[in-house]
Amino acid sequence: MSIRPGEWVEASLRGARILIIDDDPLQCKHFSRVVEDWAALAFTATSLSEALRLYRSVNPDLVMLDVLMPHVDGYKLSQIFKREGRFVPIILLTALEDLESKRRGLAAGADEFLTKPVNALELQIRVSSMLRIKRLADELATANARLHALATIDALTQLPNRRVLSERLAFEFARAKRYRHPLACLMLDVDHFKKVNDTFGHPVGDRVLVEVGATLMETVRTTDMAGRYGGEEFMVILPETRSADARIVGERLRRAVAGRSQTSAGLPEVTISIGVAAAEHEGLVTVEELLRQADQALYKAKDGGRNQVVIWGSRTESP
Repeated sequence: MSIRPGEWVEASLRGARILIIDDDPLQCKHFSRVVEDWAALAFTATSLSEALRLYRSVNPDLVMLDVLMPHVDGYKLSQIFKREGRFVPIILLTALEDLESKRRGLAAGADEFLTKPVNALELQIRVSSMLRIKRLADELATANARLHALATIDALTQLPNRRVLSERLAFEFARAKRYRHPLACLMLDVDHFKKVNDTFGHPVGDRVLVEVGATLMETVRTTDMAGRYGGEEFMVILPETRSADARIVGERLRRAVAGRSQTSAGLPEVTISIGVAAAEHEGLVTVEELLRQADQALYKAKDGGRNQVVIWGSRTESP
């Protein structure tokens, strides 16, 4: 069924949250009635503090803002709103008709400029147009957020993926080296994971990885980063942590995974092996070397019987 001219205007306005800011209560009341006639939601403010409070609490879809306000004018308030970081269209309403006033309004971040007295139909068309742009911008932001998540978050465990882990480890390594601070890296592997898949099937294996990932996230500190490195392998990055303290963290993770595994209904009991490497003051010269040592420590843990924490770094070990 085709849409008659004008119907799209009403559809775009329906339910929209519109913040009206004017120091004149009568003007606020007038524009509020106009907005409500569009089946939109009107919120009014006559002072700076009220405007800021409503802007942050209501999360409006659009702002109608009078230019000639006491204390802080509409230009300055537009700049304040824009610094909040989210896109909300602003329509400046003013009795001034000179081009310089319009230039100032656009420079302050306003998206439209209407001269009082405002024609109701023109206001409706301009507001509707701005709301359509707002909704398209919101859809684009949502799509970009999804793309960012796909590029940075492991789809199964919802942990940071290998790319993010590598970038964070490189950053922390450079910082540790510059300021001569310790840094530890833990490589973790689910023991006998192939047997889990072969015996119980891949869906159960996926659930095991999800449970292990959740346990890691619940156990590490907020300053640390845990993520899925690939397959059944995970990584934990521990800034400001020496090898002795990293062993304590590793043991805590190992026990937490084993304990959760024993109480997870419908899942087989699993354990993890952990390899630890640490960069301490005169330690490693490259992040690749740190990774290699953590990986070799993990291999020793698995080769030595699994379900244990092994630290690289004793003087008797060779590269």
